Amino acid sequence: MSRILSATVLFLATTSGALVAQSNTGFVVGPRLGWMKYQEETGVKNGPVIAVDATYRISRYLGLGASVGVVRAKTDGNFFPAEMTFRDTTLLFAVEQPLTTIHVAGLVTAELPLGTVRPYVRGGAGLYHVTLDPQVAEGSTGFSELLLVGGVGFNFQVGSTTGIRLEVTDYVYTSFDREQINPVDARFAPTRFPDVIPSQPPFHKTAHNFAATLGFTFTPGAR
Repeated sequence: MSRILSATVLFLATTSGALVAQSNTGFVVGPRLGWMKYQEETGVKNGPVIAVDATYRISRYLGLGASVGVVRAKTDGNFFPAEMTFRDTTLLFAVEQPLTTIHVAGLVTAELPLGTVRPYVRGGAGLYHVTLDPQVAEGSTGFSELLLVGGVGFNFQVGSTTGIRLEVTDYVYTSFDREQINPVDARFAPTRFPDVIPSQPPFHKTAHNFAATLGFTFTPGAR
């Protein structure tokens, strides 16, 4: 274990000396890819998330920027049961539908340059827009609400213009109403077997959804 630690320290020291210092000001852009874990009560299953960020470093410690992301998930059928009755036979279903959610937010980033590693925190606000499956949804096929964003991460410099970034982000959906993503028509709401399919309490409140992402950064014009 001590040999591994010593080798790691030696590698970082060597890398720090070999790399040209990353610019402390200017634009930083890059994509992130990861997995979103939705708050269970939202009735949305976990799914992949992809985002693109752009930040302008106004100093070595502070940056202003924006982020655009997309999540592809689907509803959890356990929250949206349905029944169909044919004479003396009743069929029960757990109904799911695909969802596409878009995040758009302005962000403030505070980071601490430590050689080849930049730990950072960031936060901001914007909008989230949920698009329903048009083949399933009746009436409106989407809705938008205020989005709050908070994240922590590390940016590892691997070149004078490039880096690798790890981040955990809390995407806070305000005023999220689970009924807005309900794919079950009222005519097929289960009523015959309440003990088998208990009704779910409504959920219309703030939801915390966490994403773990891996990404790359690029600093245009850095030397």
